Amino acid sequence: METITIEGDLTAEEKAETMAVMMLNFRDETERQQRSEMEEALSLTESILTRVQDLPSSGFSNWGRERWMNHKADLEQRYQKAVSTLESQGPMSERTIDDIRSAFHMADDLHRSYLRTGEY
Repeated sequence: METITIEGDLTAEEKAETMAVMMLNFRDETERQQRSEMEEALSLTESILTRVQDLPSSGFSNWGRERWMNHKADLEQRYQKAVSTLESQGPMSERTIDDIRSAFHMADDLHRSYLRTGEY
């Protein structure tokens, strides 16, 4: 953690105000960076989701086709929830971040599995 020293002829109150502003700026920058990372993850998820939508399910058994469609539906739901949370511009909770990461990893796993085996 970085140590910040405020020097000069400031009163204790002025130093406290200055420190509060610096902390708010740091928090805002951290949140902007985090939001940017989550937007990038969502963009990648959307790209994967688009590819997953285009993958055929015709070669699956009935059980495999149902499982495939359920996973695609779950992924779409997680993705939409993450997008709406990001669009709300509210603060992102750890739960929101986990939802976004979960959607991304699920899409990535689904796509890789399909590419590797030709089925899910």
